Amino acid sequence: MEDRGYDDGWLELTRGYRMQPEESKQTPSKKAGPLQVALAVFWSFFGVRKQKNLQEDAVSITPIQAIIGGLIGVAFFVFILIMIVRMVTR
Repeated sequence: MEDRGYDDGWLELTRGYRMQPEESKQTPSKKAGPLQVALAVFWSFFGVRKQKNLQEDAVSITPIQAIIGGLIGVAFFVFILIMIVRMVTR
């Protein structure tokens, strides 16, 4: 296989753009906090995201944080739906 200038093709797919060689050598400056992960998950559910924020989150949010945040977001969403249905059917 030829070297295309990035280290991991999976990261290319999760970030949604091709990494440049200088980007792949940089280390993330800091890990995302819970609030940043929650906001990223919320906006992802909503379907609206600014490109600048998406790129910042792609660098600072780890896949584990995104998965856990997504699972918590789904659980919260399902809980809210169940509560709405219970209120309407009473």
